[in-house]
Amino acid sequence: MHCDYVIQDASSGWCCFKQFHRTDGANRAQYYDLHYLEPQKPGEEKMRTRMPMEVVVHYRQFDNIDHEVFRELLDVKWQRFGKRAAIIDFCIDLIYILLWTALAVIKPDGRGCYYFPGDVWRVILWALAISYTVFLIIQELMEYFVSKSEFNEWKEWKRSIISDDMKYCHPKWPHEKIWLDRELEETNNVKASYFHDYWNIFDWCVYILLVFCVIFHLIDIGVVSDELCWPEDDVNATADGDLSAKINSGIRISEDQGDEDLESVASMIHIRLFAITIIFVWIRLLKPTRAFMTLGPFIVMCYKILGDVARFSFLYMVFYIPYTSAFWMMFGGDVEEFETVSETLFSLFRLTLVDEYNYDGLKEENPVMCDILVGTYLAISAIVLLNLFIAMLSETFVRVHDNAHSNALMERAAIVLGLEDNLSDKKKEEYYKFIHGECSPRKKYYDDDMVTVGEDDDVRKITFHIKDQMTTLIETINNQADGNASSRAPGDMTAREASQAHEIRQIHLELNQIKMHQMESLDKTQKNMEIILNVLNEIASQSRGSPVLGNPRAALTAIHDEYGDDDPDRSRQDRHHPKRGRHKDEFQSFGSDRDGK
Repeated sequence: MHCDYVIQDASSGWCCFKQFHRTDGANRAQYYDLHYLEPQKPGEEKMRTRMPMEVVVHYRQFDNIDHEVFRELLDVKWQRFGKRAAIIDFCIDLIYILLWTALAVIKPDGRGCYYFPGDVWRVILWALAISYTVFLIIQELMEYFVSKSEFNEWKEWKRSIISDDMKYCHPKWPHEKIWLDRELEETNNVKASYFHDYWNIFDWCVYILLVFCVIFHLIDIGVVSDELCWPEDDVNATADGDLSAKINSGIRISEDQGDEDLESVASMIHIRLFAITIIFVWIRLLKPTRAFMTLGPFIVMCYKILGDVARFSFLYMVFYIPYTSAFWMMFGGDVEEFETVSETLFSLFRLTLVDEYNYDGLKEENPVMCDILVGTYLAISAIVLLNLFIAMLSETFVRVHDNAHSNALMERAAIVLGLEDNLSDKKKEEYYKFIHGECSPRKKYYDDDMVTVGEDDDVRKITFHIKDQMTTLIETINNQADGNASSRAPGDMTAREASQAHEIRQIHLELNQIKMHQMESLDKTQKNMEIILNVLNEIASQSRGSPVLGNPRAALTAIHDEYGDDDPDRSRQDRHHPKRGRHKDEFQSFGSDRDGK
């Protein structure tokens, strides 16, 4: 099965994957043919073609990932190996981050000075952190080269498949060769997918920052710190015996020495770079967290919001830069908080957030220009732009939250596929045996009524009924469209588009009719239930003198004669449905027992 061809068209993929799910309402069972989605069999050579789930994740097909077959396959992967591996990765990453955090916050001054044996624990922490960082870098390099090799093999395999198909192209149908040429061109333009995952790029940025932090710390230790940590005055002042105690305790040798005495250029760069790096190290914890359904959508929101921030930043800079220039021209160097360019930039940013600023100083320097510049900048940045930015974030939140389940499934699928690649050969063989043994097909319980306790049961049943009718309608329309397409000339695109537009209008009309019919049925059912409830209440409260009110079966007969059967299809379905028929017989027998008594 050429998954790339199918999944590029979401509607075709949906219809294709629907064939792998069957329901048996009479036996309350449903079957998932998951082994068709994992054609790799145990004991065989690894297939070069990409699996359907890999294609779905690569093309970000949210409709297909939310298909019931893919949900079941993803659930099997998650339960077999994904959940355990994701929890282990999360715990290891958390320990790794806490390790770097401990190294970042301890000993804020004189970081290049080590006093033994008091600072042995610092050396141990640095050794653990550096060792695991090197291990992660090697792992990332191996993943990159392996993925690149597999991608090149897949690319050559697909080219050979397309070349073989071209041999069978007939001149009578030139559109086949045109389509294959287009597929070949797309295959040649496809790039390796390793850097398509932005988290891989983010990981490399974090590793590079950590490497520079370590390099500057080693420079601080080996080149500069000997002079600053061991001054000659303190080395000579050992007669009182205080030097030994200070070395063992790990504090500075000179109590009068300021922080700047222990701070070299390398130490300054190290501490400032480390302060920025530790923020990105903690953000990296979001990568393994994506696998969990409760947090996945919110992580998607975070990096979707980054796109909004980038678009808003351009619009903001169009006003921010000229107003900064204007404030610097009018008040730069003369007013406090506007004495330098950097202070002016930060003051304008604070002005956007309606923070405190030196309005009195601006007013004293130039009252007219102060009111003009401050008033217009506040109106544009604080009122218009800031509210526009909030609206953009709200729109992104609503868009992602509406598709929260699909986004969470997509994030989990990406994580699970990565975990599957890292499985050992033994674990992969066990997984393939399970898929082709227990999941061919996978049987699960199925309830076509979806009867649960709650006040929305009727609406839920009607929803499933509409879904079944829609499925039947779509299949009928697709069959008709395929028949019309086969009888139509290949180049007659105008007639085909007109036919599709007509079919879409017919679908909308039939959908509206189905919706109105189901709403009317629901209203009638509720009214009938209210009438039955009122009659039964009267039966319980009044005497048995009335032939109708004293006889429940006669009362039900009267209701049936008065209102009739509004839904003959439902009554026919009740007669053939074992559960509903049983309840109906029990209710009738209850009336017969009351008559006998």
